[in-house]
Amino acid sequence: MRLRTTIQASRLLERLEEALLLVGPDLIVQELLSEAARELGRGPQGERGILGRPLREVLAPWLAPRELVEVLPRILSVRDATGDEGITLRGLEGAATAAMRSAGLTRYYDISIRRLLTDGELRLVLGVRDVTERLRLARALETARAAHEMAMAVLRTDPTVLRTFLQDAASSVSLIQSLLHLPARTREAFRDKLGRILLQVHGLRERAGLLGMGPIAVQAAGFEAALESLRTRDDLTGDEFLPLAVQLDELCSLLTSSSQLAEQRAASDAFTPQPAVSALRLREAELGWPAECSKRLQALVQRVGQEKEQLAQLTLRGMESVPECYRRNVDYLLLQLVRNAIEHGIETQAERLAAQKPAVGNITVECISRPELGVEISVRDDGRGFDVAPIGRIAVAKGLISAETLPTTDPHTLLGLIFRPAFTTEGVEGLEGRGLGMVFLRELITRMAGQVSVATKSGRYTRFRVLLPDASGQRSPGSAVA
Repeated sequence: MRLRTTIQASRLLERLEEALLLVGPDLIVQELLSEAARELGRGPQGERGILGRPLREVLAPWLAPRELVEVLPRILSVRDATGDEGITLRGLEGAATAAMRSAGLTRYYDISIRRLLTDGELRLVLGVRDVTERLRLARALETARAAHEMAMAVLRTDPTVLRTFLQDAASSVSLIQSLLHLPARTREAFRDKLGRILLQVHGLRERAGLLGMGPIAVQAAGFEAALESLRTRDDLTGDEFLPLAVQLDELCSLLTSSSQLAEQRAASDAFTPQPAVSALRLREAELGWPAECSKRLQALVQRVGQEKEQLAQLTLRGMESVPECYRRNVDYLLLQLVRNAIEHGIETQAERLAAQKPAVGNITVECISRPELGVEISVRDDGRGFDVAPIGRIAVAKGLISAETLPTTDPHTLLGLIFRPAFTTEGVEGLEGRGLGMVFLRELITRMAGQVSVATKSGRYTRFRVLLPDASGQRSPGSAVA
């Protein structure tokens, strides 16, 4: 019955301008003010069924449960305000089953709330407008813009780098599809499933951002946000994963169009005469990755630093020491570590001056070839560092260590817990927001059979050190804390 009511309400609101309701301070519907509202009143609920009913019950057939929960406090805030101001809540999702959402049949509404004082009595005017078609048009325009941006990104990116990225992205999508179909029965199984999907989407977003693939990065970011939202819920069911399939399809569509553009570009290049390559050009090609990676990291520090008013100077040494077989993964690794340093390590200029530090921070990236060991990569910032004590409290709360052993646990051991998937960095100064990045970093290094260590001093510095094995040999994967 509710679904039939929802569909009827959606059709009426789509056809008519706006449904206006007069609501008393007790949130009881008193009067229908517009033809749209009267048409709605002649629908399945009936006008008598709407008048005199609590607003929550009247809105329930229109709005998704989570949207309804959000709207009611906002209505109360307008009722309890002192002025004449009102609010408009835009793009609220309509009531629908998970199957309707996955099929793209959900409708969307704008809801406006205004105060009305007549003869000293406070009432509210509530308007409901169906904006589904408007949002669809906006999305179509955004899709066209994204297609143009994607074509430009494909043309700008080195063909070999682009091909590698698309291959990696296809592997990530395939894994995500498998994880979405993975059975889960318990709350812990659902959370583990979400965490594994989130890790893949996070890595895809980071790589797309690194290469300037803006539309893919934006789509992946939206996917990531939806996953994070589900992780906060305690009532997860299999139906909650159905909308994720829609977002994955949209991501697949972007990747498919990118692959087609890359193929068209490759076919065009095949018929374009190529100039003879001199020894100097060969040498430039050989040194291309260090220069390009350095350029991307410098741009990252400058952009993020300006956004957050956390300025830093980036120094890079020994980039040419990274073996070719590692360079693609080291690209991602350095992106994560340098971004962490500028976003979470370096203080604002005011904070640094108050701490008697130079206003501009320092981030140093150093790559050193270690004979018979491999390559060592160090990323150090002279920022705020972080306090180890909260890590211990969170580790106890997560069951990673016991409260009895906490007082005798070595600080370096506690520090190593930040790489554990079950650990959350929320509330840890200097690590706030790094949690998923640390898991991604750990898994990336493990895939390369490497080791990672971290050292810090509160108010002074944080240093991550990664040791990758000799490219001609193999070492056991693991992590260490120094």
